[in-house]
Amino acid sequence: MPKVVDIEQRRAQLTEALLLAAGLPVARHPYRTVEGGGVNLFVDIGPGPRTLVLASHHDAVPGSPGANDNAASVGILRALGVRLLADPPRGLRIRLGFFGGEERAMLGSRAYVRRADLDPLVGVVSLELCGIGDSLALWDVTPALEATPLVRAFVAGVEALGYRRDETYHLAEPVPFFGSDHRPFADRGVPGVGLTAVPRASLEPLRAFIYGGVRGILMPPARRPPPFTTYHTSGDGPGTLDAYELTDAIAYDIGAGVFVSDRSPGWGIGSYAFLLGGVGRLTSELGGGGRYFAEGGGGLQSGPFGFELSVKFGWNHLREPVDHHFLTVPINMRATVSF
Repeated sequence: MPKVVDIEQRRAQLTEALLLAAGLPVARHPYRTVEGGGVNLFVDIGPGPRTLVLASHHDAVPGSPGANDNAASVGILRALGVRLLADPPRGLRIRLGFFGGEERAMLGSRAYVRRADLDPLVGVVSLELCGIGDSLALWDVTPALEATPLVRAFVAGVEALGYRRDETYHLAEPVPFFGSDHRPFADRGVPGVGLTAVPRASLEPLRAFIYGGVRGILMPPARRPPPFTTYHTSGDGPGTLDAYELTDAIAYDIGAGVFVSDRSPGWGIGSYAFLLGGVGRLTSELGGGGRYFAEGGGGLQSGPFGFELSVKFGWNHLREPVDHHFLTVPINMRATVSF
C-alpha cells in the first residue's frame, strides 16, 4: 500500500500540473518539519503590496478520493486564477494558496506562517468542502471579525450577486473540532475565515452536528447531514459533487446540409426532411468555447402552414470551471409559416 506521504506528493504534483496547464504562474514552497514534509503551491496575481490569500488544500485523508474535501475547492481557485490572470486586480495582490498537509493538523499552512512575511496580508479565506450545497457559509466569524474589511467585503460581494443573509449565505460563529488553513494565520493576528458550500435543506441538522459537541463528531457517516455524509470516507468521490448549471448560454452556429421535400401544391399535405452539420461558438457566463453540431429533422406542411420536429446534437468545449467537453441534445417542436 502506498505511503500517505507518497500519495500526498502525487496529489501535489497533479495540482501543480493542472495550474501550469491553465497558464498560471506557480511558485513551489517545500517544507520539512519534525512532523513531516510536503509542498505548498502559490499563484500570485496583482500588483500588491496588500495581499489577500484565498486558500485550499490539495491533500486528502488516507483512503478517501477527496473530491469534496478538497479537490472541489482546488478546482474553484484554479478557475478563479484563470479569470484573474485575464483581468488582474488593481491595488491588491490575490495569492491563491494550495497547501499540503491540511489533514495533518494544517501542517503546510503552519510551516508557511512560521517563515512568511505576514505584514502585507489583509486576510485569509480558506475554501473547504465547496462541492456540495446551494448556499454559502462563512465560518469562524466572531463579532469583532464581522466588522473587519475582510468580512464586510465578502458580505457586499455576495449580496451584489443576489445572495441573501440567513437564506443563501450565512455568517457562522467559530466551529469546534473542525478547522482549516486560515487558522494558523488567525493565530498570528491575520483576519481569517473558512468558506464552505452547504445544502439549504440540511442547515438545521448541520448546526446540530457541528455545534453538538462530541456526540455529533462520533456520529457514523451515514447518519450525518450532507456534506458530511461522505466526509473523510472512501465515498468522497466526484460523483457526489453537485453539477454546475450552465445558464445564459447562446450558441452561434453555421453549417450546411441537405433538404428533401415532396411538398404538394395548394393546400395538399406535404412532408420534408433535412440533415445538416457544422461548427459554432458558445458564449455563457462561464466564458466562451467552440462546438460542433449535427441536426436532423422533418415536418409536415399544408399551404403556408407547417409543423416541424428536429433533434440537434452539440459537442461543446468550455475551459471553465475546468477544461471540459459536454453534449447537448435539444429537441425542438415548432409551428412554421412560409411565404
